[in-house]
Amino acid sequence: SISFMPSLSSAPTPLPTTASPTGTPTESLTSKPTISMAPTAANILGFADMEDATDQQILNAWPAKLATAVIRLDPDITDPALDPNTPLVHSGSTALEVIEGSGFVMRQIGGDCPASRLKEPISAGDQLRISFWVRMKAANKVIVLYTGHYHESKPKPWAIQRDDSNIISRTRINKANEWTRIEAVHTVGDDWTWDSELLPPEKCNHYQLRIRADATTAGYYLDDFKVEKVASGSASALTARDVSYGFLKNPDFAMSFQYWKAISAAGDTVFDADQGKEVARLKRNRRLMQNIVAEAIPGEKYQFAFWAKLSGTASVKTNIIVRMRFENDDIVNGPCRREICNIFLRPLTTTIESKGRQWQRIVSDEFTMFGNYTKWPGQPSFILFTMLTKDMASSGELRVSNFEFLGEHSLTGEVITDSPTITTVPSMQPSNMEVPDYVRYIVRYAGEIRTVINYPFQKDKTGEILPMDGSKQYQLCEVDEVEGKYGVFPNRMGFFMGGKCVPIRGGNPTVHIDPIFVNMTDIHLLDLTDENSTTVTPINVEQTYGGDLLLESVVDDEICETFPNPYDNDYRGADAMNPDDVPSRFDPDQPVFAKLPDGSYALYDSRLVTVENSLENPTPDGGGKSVLRSTIRAQRDGFTARVSTSGRAEFFVFNDHNIALCNNEQPNFLNRESCVLTYDENACVKEYEQSTNTFIDVQLIITFDEETLAKMHNATRASYREASPGFAARDNSRYIYSVKNLRFDDSIANGTLAGTKIDLPCYRAGGNPTSRWIPRSDLDASTCVNSLQENTVAVLKHELETSNDENPYIRDIVLWNRIEEDACNEADLYEFGMLIMTSEGCWENVHPDYMSLFDFTNYVAAHPMPTTPDTSITGFKDIGFMDYPDSHPMSYFEDLKMEEGVKIRSLERYVYSTTSRVNQNARYGDKMVVDQFSKMVGISNDRLNLLAVADDLGTMMLSNQVEYNRGGGTLVCGSPDEVAPDPRLDDYFDGLEADQACFGCQSSYVNYYQQKQTVWTMNVLEAEDQLCQRMSWALYEHLNVGITTAPDNTETNLYSYDILTRNCFGSYFDILKEMVYNPKIGEQFNSVGSTSARQKWDVHKQLVLPDENLGREIMQLFTIGMHELNYDGTEARDEFGRLIQTYDNYDIMTNARVLTGFHYTARRGNVEELFRSNKSRMDSMRVDIDAHDFFPKTSVDGNWIGDRYPLCIDLPKHHFLKIGASFRFRGGSSLPQSQYVPAHWDSDESIRRFVLSPESNLFQKLCNPNESGECQFANTVSLDENLECYGRECRVDDVIVIQVKPGAFYEYIRQPCVQLSFYDNAKKVVTGYSPHVPGIGRRHTHAMCAHPGKAAAARSCCDVVEADVAEYNYKMEFHGERTLFDTTELQCTTDGGRVCDANSLIADNPAVNIRTTYDNIYPSQNTMFWTDVSCALSLKVRADGLVAIIHEPAANAFFDDETVPYVDIDNTITFIRVPWETDEMTAEEIFPTVNNTCGAGACSVTHDDACHCEVTVSESAVFDSLPSREDVLSMLKVGALPPESFADDAVTYTLSETSAEVEAYVASGSSIGAKSTIFKVEDEFGNALYLKNLASDITLGGLYTLRNPPNFIELSAPELRDAEYEIDAFLMNLIQHSTSPPFIAKNLLQLHGFSNPTPGQVERVASAFMRGTFTKGDSTFGDGRYGSLGALAAAIALDSESVSPVLDEDPVHGQIREPLLKVIGVMRSLNFQRHPSVKFRHGLFDNMRDKIGQ
Repeated sequence: SISFMPSLSSAPTPLPTTASPTGTPTESLTSKPTISMAPTAANILGFADMEDATDQQILNAWPAKLATAVIRLDPDITDPALDPNTPLVHSGSTALEVIEGSGFVMRQIGGDCPASRLKEPISAGDQLRISFWVRMKAANKVIVLYTGHYHESKPKPWAIQRDDSNIISRTRINKANEWTRIEAVHTVGDDWTWDSELLPPEKCNHYQLRIRADATTAGYYLDDFKVEKVASGSASALTARDVSYGFLKNPDFAMSFQYWKAISAAGDTVFDADQGKEVARLKRNRRLMQNIVAEAIPGEKYQFAFWAKLSGTASVKTNIIVRMRFENDDIVNGPCRREICNIFLRPLTTTIESKGRQWQRIVSDEFTMFGNYTKWPGQPSFILFTMLTKDMASSGELRVSNFEFLGEHSLTGEVITDSPTITTVPSMQPSNMEVPDYVRYIVRYAGEIRTVINYPFQKDKTGEILPMDGSKQYQLCEVDEVEGKYGVFPNRMGFFMGGKCVPIRGGNPTVHIDPIFVNMTDIHLLDLTDENSTTVTPINVEQTYGGDLLLESVVDDEICETFPNPYDNDYRGADAMNPDDVPSRFDPDQPVFAKLPDGSYALYDSRLVTVENSLENPTPDGGGKSVLRSTIRAQRDGFTARVSTSGRAEFFVFNDHNIALCNNEQPNFLNRESCVLTYDENACVKEYEQSTNTFIDVQLIITFDEETLAKMHNATRASYREASPGFAARDNSRYIYSVKNLRFDDSIANGTLAGTKIDLPCYRAGGNPTSRWIPRSDLDASTCVNSLQENTVAVLKHELETSNDENPYIRDIVLWNRIEEDACNEADLYEFGMLIMTSEGCWENVHPDYMSLFDFTNYVAAHPMPTTPDTSITGFKDIGFMDYPDSHPMSYFEDLKMEEGVKIRSLERYVYSTTSRVNQNARYGDKMVVDQFSKMVGISNDRLNLLAVADDLGTMMLSNQVEYNRGGGTLVCGSPDEVAPDPRLDDYFDGLEADQACFGCQSSYVNYYQQKQTVWTMNVLEAEDQLCQRMSWALYEHLNVGITTAPDNTETNLYSYDILTRNCFGSYFDILKEMVYNPKIGEQFNSVGSTSARQKWDVHKQLVLPDENLGREIMQLFTIGMHELNYDGTEARDEFGRLIQTYDNYDIMTNARVLTGFHYTARRGNVEELFRSNKSRMDSMRVDIDAHDFFPKTSVDGNWIGDRYPLCIDLPKHHFLKIGASFRFRGGSSLPQSQYVPAHWDSDESIRRFVLSPESNLFQKLCNPNESGECQFANTVSLDENLECYGRECRVDDVIVIQVKPGAFYEYIRQPCVQLSFYDNAKKVVTGYSPHVPGIGRRHTHAMCAHPGKAAAARSCCDVVEADVAEYNYKMEFHGERTLFDTTELQCTTDGGRVCDANSLIADNPAVNIRTTYDNIYPSQNTMFWTDVSCALSLKVRADGLVAIIHEPAANAFFDDETVPYVDIDNTITFIRVPWETDEMTAEEIFPTVNNTCGAGACSVTHDDACHCEVTVSESAVFDSLPSREDVLSMLKVGALPPESFADDAVTYTLSETSAEVEAYVASGSSIGAKSTIFKVEDEFGNALYLKNLASDITLGGLYTLRNPPNFIELSAPELRDAEYEIDAFLMNLIQHSTSPPFIAKNLLQLHGFSNPTPGQVERVASAFMRGTFTKGDSTFGDGRYGSLGALAAAIALDSESVSPVLDEDPVHGQIREPLLKVIGVMRSLNFQRHPSVKFRHGLFDNMRDKIGQ
């Protein structure tokens, strides 16, 4: 809204809108005394405070018509915080509880009340101030305070007065379980009056104060009731003038509903911050009603005004009606012909507009009050004033305040007159009504000065002058930022009046500040008049006619501090603390003006701040600085705390949240190669969506440094209080010290086993010793010496140099000493305190608790000491460091830690794991989350202490920076085309959130749908790459990309279209993949959130199949259509002439299984999000492996998706060192992205990592050192040669994450491979652990099968330490390691043990990387362990021929274990299609069913009428001589690795035979007829293909034979990597289908305008698509890859038929184009240019579907 105030050569005066708020109220005041009289402090009501009385006395004094009880605090509980009744008592020790029910509580205050009940009698005319505290049990309830009056002279003794004079207050209590104070003023007398006769109550019970909860049975608590006399006798709460001339008894709302009628539809009151007081509030279907003071109506003209504020809706119709109910004594000559006349007046009918939620003054019409009704026969029953709204939106809210009278009845004498209006012809000039030089009008926007003008505003068409005297405010509409004087169209600004937008003459006024009329000290003015020191350049000249200026030089001026801070945004709606339509916690920014060199003025125009985050230039800090600046703590005064959701009396810091979000996208297949490593300490990343913390990118942490430790004690004394009457002393302070001077002495370590009481660097009982070290910068290589054995020095040096411990002062290491090369020399086992020289310098071994943090609070309580700081342990409280006394032996310290009652307790860094770690103690220099710290030290139940710690010690940090690996950087990744805005271009895009209301401005009127269309139109018109634009549109139509989801989102919709533009000449596979991963497609085709049947069943026992929408459309629309085609696009037919369907329902079901597990990535910053959510609608989706289907999938051509991929069991030994091995850089994160390890393993120095030696060949490949030896890390490294293993590399079968250097990690990405679903010699693997059983230990709970030739499970060795006790992960090389069965067996037997059998798998010490219970939801997070027990694989066949893979682990003789549900015969729900043999006559599939008695007994019948079939695997060689290429391609289905991958391996391959098309490679010691032989051929698409000479079949019950299904997913160890491989294979299988090239070619030809392409043209275009090239003359197009769109586009454009002028004239050739393309063609031919004044949001097209049919 804008407002005006005429100013006469003086400083501006503010519009007299509302009183300034004095602060947020702490009490709900429902009434205020209206007389100027100091109230007495005497409470005349006995037993009012509920204290000093027995329960029965209180209940007798407070009789009730419902159940009540007395609440008392327990006197034996000294700490009120421990008394559960404390919240239920407001003050003192007693309160009254109204339990529940309908009724009221009362106090008798009538005639003869005893002094104990009423200390002073009450008379008519007394004015009472009544106050009390109430605590509601339910929210949003109304408490009514009223009187009850009894007198026998009334028709009914307890009859209620009709004028509501008995109502004292009605107060809405918005929150439950909070004490609220209610105060009201009541004048006694009107409620004693009946038919004008005063009827004083005769007895105590005849006059009552009553309290009830309106329209609810919810209970409440009452306390501290007080009744005071503030005036006596005839004194009145209303002034004489009010009584004589008053219109309403209560023109204001300070007294709430003392006079406003208490009807069920009544509005309520609410504190308004602008007014600083209670105001009335009307919601939908609510009204305000009040009886008019009848004797004050003289029967003459009246006019009144009031103030109103509307929110939640743009406008509302408002009526005020005055109704007289007249008791007519003369139905002939009276006012009506009835005994009761209802006569109405309507003083006001208006539409109140929102005007940016500002208060506005409303003036009624002048009206006469019913004439001289005092002379009518009869008398009025009442005159009722009613305000009501009509058809208000449910979200609307109208606030009303400050009724006042105008004219002669006004207390101020104000008279309202309208400004004169003059009708003139329209003018291009601002106005022809310029005012004298000494008069100016100050125009305000949102309450702030916008400009000063010298003319009144006029309606453009009529010239009507609008009121400019400050009495009117106007809502802007259709306003343009361009100044009206520049515009081609003069009406660039309108006012919303009379329900429509009225153009204002002259448009948007020029920004101008006149120092004569404006106090320049009251505005922010930047001086830019010096042309030599400042550069101000006009920009956007075409759009703004020079009205936009860009400051391009640095200005050092204090005014710069007043510029709106982009971090201080209005965050309404951004989180639970800032819901919609709640005023911002910030005041609107005051405008900043600039004075320019020519003396004119300009206004600072704040723009949306976005940054570049493209693939080429990712945001360096990921937006981290913005995130930190936007934390709620940074914008509020301190923290708030909330009770934990656990229900315990615990608090947590609530508002340590951020509003701005991290910018960078997660690494994915689009940006992975362009991610950048940054060492910015504020780099912010967030890789995955987690519903619990998607919006939280920060943590409030404590850093244990000198300053923090010194302040620790005082911060925990916030709730301290000394004992006082009624309150016990409270001291929750903590004595937390970092302990220095801990040392080695003979009491804990004397160099012998017997004398060793603590962990030493080389020795720990049970193995894996831990040790602590500090740097010794004062020593060099000549002085940093020791007497240790050489191998001991090497081991310690290696661990110190490769440690990821980020503590700047201390380094903890662990020796995994079960492996000889990682252990110290036996001669050094009991050594300590040694010095070790490393590449970083010298390190000294210190006591393992040196500088650890300990809580000495219990010790202080148990050991009272002198107060002298030198002798008392409390003397360190203001230092935070404690020096352990030299006089105390170190054994005393160890004993204290173990003492019963834990006299000193260490602060543990890690609280999320149940397994042992290197050293859990928090240390000097460590960081800890505040909530974790508060819970650990026992102050989480103390709100004051928690907040003090948060405020005094807390520091906001990015979550990903709280814990990190030493020296590690952060990978920041961009997004395609996410460029920054060009400040020199106009802000075409409107980025305002459509659902965000703002204070002082109108809602956005932008048409986002048109904005998107305009962008597309201008691109296709103006872009230089016209063929690309044409291809993109054809692909858009072909792929049926719609706008069914989030149609208003501009950026996300354009981003989806940009996929097509970016790949217009690229690979069709790339487009298909991007589309499948695109969230817009996921929403449109329902694939996002689609989960496997397994997960739904295993977790929820719900039979829900995956969504089939995309599974169907990806075939029908995207790739193969509905019928098979010949290569020339004609329809193929079978031998009977019938069309051949390309797919059936089973194919759709299979595709749906492939497309399971897609989920949104986390929402991030810097991108448009019109609809707030915790997900990103723009970034590529990710696959949740546990929601993905695990089982084999058939392909649409009747084969398997996994065909032609090598078997995982055929991978060469140490395959991570072979040709083709790939590694992805993870920067400073040790977590893999495509495989699972627990998240808390990152930055945890107790986790054993796979660390490369600098001597390793792999180290050299990954480090890629420069001349100075510094690593030059690449994002992806693929080996182009086989590498020799080194050290520990030779002992592992597989790796997950490799540490190259501290803080530098690579994830190994194994090549795609498959496993055959059935195999011989399967081993039972187990996981999951039941609770500990005394004398037995823990037993596993779940089992399944695994292939012994695949690294599918972890080690389990028995008898190596103790008979029949398992050692899990025995001698593991790294956490998360999986091995081949043979590797585990060799390790166990070498050390004198064996691979555990299932019966022995019990243990008291489960290892660190297993889950304690089997996880149904996330099978990928279970760790399986090998056993030396067999496991059978079988099939369950359903009646429809679908089958389920069944695992049958050998039974356990000692206890029952469960089969993993998804392979259990009774629990599996996943059935897959298999290609059964068909009957030659009927073409029906042949398989076992209950109808054929499961194959005549070949299989057994299950309890659910399926067939359970034993499976026999048969494998054989297919060829025994060199075959033809055609035979190889048609008969071999199992892929192989290139033979060179096996060089230097135990098995090597040599070229045995060759032909022009086939090469045969034979394994050492075998012949061409062996199953291991590898054939190399060229596939159907020109690519080298390696196939294994193997056929693998399975036989069911000896009767039915099927091909062994290949599967990408390892059932015992599902990984995301393999799901991604499977999706890629699925997409490639579709586009390589024989029908895909002609189907795609024909569709795209038609969409390019060749509506009837010939078969020859289709075949040529399809051939270009398949070959990947198209040649025309000397030019070749395409990249040579199958599915090249560049080749296809060239073939469409340059084919002989495309360029033939003869065919152009052929009427049957077909050149039908889409209507929209015709429109675009006309616009291009006319060289269409968008007018500069037309922005994207204005739109270029409208209702095109009605105009052109598209």
